[in-house]
Amino acid sequence: MFNENKYREMDVLVIGGGPAGLATAIHAKERLNEVAPEASVVVVEKAEDLGRHNLSGAVFRSECLDELLPGWRDEAQSELDEFAATGGKGKLSFPAELLANKIEKEDLYVLPSEKMRIKAPVPPEMSHENDHTVSISKLVKWLGSVAKSKGVEVYPGFSVEGIASTDGAVKGVTLANRNRDRDDLFEPKELLSAKVTVFADGARGPLTEQLIKRYNLRGGKNPQMYSVGVKKVFEVSSDNPFGRNRIAHMIGYPLPMGVFGGGFIYSVSNRIHVGLVMGADAKYCDLDPQVELERLLSHDWVAGLIKGGRAIASGSRIIPEGGFYSFPDQTVNGGIIVGDAVGFVDMRKIMGLHYAVLSGISAGEAIFYSTKSGDYSKKTLKDYYLPNLETRKVMEDMRKARNYRQVFQKSFGPMLFPLHRILPKIKVSEDHHYISEKKINHKRPADATDKATLALLSGTMHPEEQDSHIRILNPDICRKCVAKYHDADAGMESVVTPCIKACPAEVYAWNSDEERIVISPGNCQHCQFCAIRCPLEVLEWSVPESGGPKHKEC
Repeated sequence: MFNENKYREMDVLVIGGGPAGLATAIHAKERLNEVAPEASVVVVEKAEDLGRHNLSGAVFRSECLDELLPGWRDEAQSELDEFAATGGKGKLSFPAELLANKIEKEDLYVLPSEKMRIKAPVPPEMSHENDHTVSISKLVKWLGSVAKSKGVEVYPGFSVEGIASTDGAVKGVTLANRNRDRDDLFEPKELLSAKVTVFADGARGPLTEQLIKRYNLRGGKNPQMYSVGVKKVFEVSSDNPFGRNRIAHMIGYPLPMGVFGGGFIYSVSNRIHVGLVMGADAKYCDLDPQVELERLLSHDWVAGLIKGGRAIASGSRIIPEGGFYSFPDQTVNGGIIVGDAVGFVDMRKIMGLHYAVLSGISAGEAIFYSTKSGDYSKKTLKDYYLPNLETRKVMEDMRKARNYRQVFQKSFGPMLFPLHRILPKIKVSEDHHYISEKKINHKRPADATDKATLALLSGTMHPEEQDSHIRILNPDICRKCVAKYHDADAGMESVVTPCIKACPAEVYAWNSDEERIVISPGNCQHCQFCAIRCPLEVLEWSVPESGGPKHKEC
């Protein structure tokens, strides 16, 4: 039952305080001030503070901010000039720090083994010339402060549970229960009503997935494809050999042949971000992204770069990679989808951050014109949203990258790659359909960080009193999974299932005494990679009442 005393009505409701959601709110509020200054724009974010649940590489094409926030670049440059004139004394604001992190050197390396490194030319479609390295956590925090200064209401720490709809139209959302205590007392769920609801809850966002299923928004499209990205951030000395304003891409080691992905290293100020992207469609049932990251960190060249450095952060998240042919319809009556929730990622560069901002600006335009006409129908929202995406070349880039990820699922994928733009639509299945009983048996390096420590580095924490946000819908089916994917000769104390291996935070374990999978939801980093890799589709991930990772540098 809804708590009628807490029923709230607003004009624009944005679900998700990431780059796409905040860009939507900022632009919508600015445009609405022209016709309806009293119009309310509200952002609801599940993290306890903005930026805590946001993680990316991240390389950023900052030109998108020129449209969202005209004049920001001039102000940041003035601050940088003053900073240089005073000999670098004081602390830079985020915009100035962003400008200072312009990429000046970019490399691509093929790693044939844990000791070898071969330099290769960077393909033009992968180039990040004029881009910037950035902490997405800091970017989001800054955008949040800008949104508030413009009159947007921003409420972190509120998890959304479901969609409220009437007569085929979205009318708002219901919040989850909050602040449950040991006596099982809590603030009951409430209804937030809005004229238009913006779904900006990220890759495989639970609310967006509800919306897609309810209105069949992916009918006739490819299913979304995913990779998982895992990373560690190291604080290093100023004379680190990797240098500043540099990025490096790596292909080959540690991933086995046939597994999509690769490594990356970015420098951001006096920090080095080392990460690995790995396809969720990997055929090996025991492939573990955190083990593969630690193996990458043990490579002779990478190990030399981080030697003496201090690991200060870690995290994981999924990347929507299906691209143009996996996009759901992006509008419904009373609703619009933006950013990673759609899948706006250019897989040629594995970049989506600036597309998130541009899609938010485009959604803000659609909301403005719908408000002017008083019509929030699917058609009206679509008629303004999609042309704005075209104007900002979001859809143009997505079409150029079509089939890019799909070709890698084919036996001759690397050879088909140059033809990805002219090939007809390549149909694919959901990622878990490609998992086989084959094992790779990669071991974590002896001196590597274990998963429990990595979870601590992410700051992950969930209140013990709340119900688990991860459910196994049918434990009996899990036993079938164990029987299929585990080698009985290995002993039941080391059970291998895709969910156990996929989780970067050791959420899943096999209890031999009770013969069942047990869950430790308090460790969860909210990446949802487990549910994507579950071959029997019995894992249900929902938004927890509160808690999660606490990213600051990622």
